[in-house]
Amino acid sequence: MTDRLSLAVARGIVALPEGEVLVLGAVADSDLGALDEARTRLLWRYHDAHLALAARGWNSVRKPGGPADGVVVFAPRARDAQRAYLRLAREMSDGPIIVDGPKTHGIDALYREIRQRADVSEAWSKAHGKVFVVNGGDFSDWPEIHPAKGADGWWRAPGVFSADGIDKASAFLATELPLKLEGAVLDLGAGWGYLSRAILERDGVTALTLVENDETALRAAYRNVEDDRAAFVCADVRTWRPDQPVDHVV
Repeated sequence: MTDRLSLAVARGIVALPEGEVLVLGAVADSDLGALDEARTRLLWRYHDAHLALAARGWNSVRKPGGPADGVVVFAPRARDAQRAYLRLAREMSDGPIIVDGPKTHGIDALYREIRQRADVSEAWSKAHGKVFVVNGGDFSDWPEIHPAKGADGWWRAPGVFSADGIDKASAFLATELPLKLEGAVLDLGAGWGYLSRAILERDGVTALTLVENDETALRAAYRNVEDDRAAFVCADVRTWRPDQPVDHVV
């Protein structure tokens, strides 16, 4: 974690909006020190981050709720997810959008891209990253954060693992699964459900539990795996445990 945003606010480089603030892209150790807990809601995506942020006392919510007076965006690594967050931010607020991100997430390229369609402040550089403020702008042609059906028939969403298509490792594993998987199966780190569907095509499967930390990916999996034997759990596989023993784990 860096305190880039808190320093920018403390030094008067960035002014937080009065009223309700929506935060997008926060993870467990995001710099939230400058924000007021009483008027801030954090839209969570990853279950482990949700638990950590809630434990720190923040109002961590799954749905963005009503309009906000301003939005803070912690830029994720994936470019399509960055764009989706900017679109959602502008849909949720006519006020300022404060963007914070490290260079390793491509914050310089994002800054240049946003400048082409909105009024953007000078970027303040600190700790190998940048903070800047976006006013106005139209991002309605950028992708939505919600799952959408691709040309190949699979539902995916910006920022999920293998968002552009089926990754080679999963495709290989799908062909190497045993022809018979009798009993209950766990798919740990199920993503958007590609392997899950392959598992359910094997003989003998009586139940399949998809466990995925990324709630957005899990919602895509729900659309991709339409089978009464499937159950969906949003959880961190490192700490989650099934209620009953299972016969196979993928």
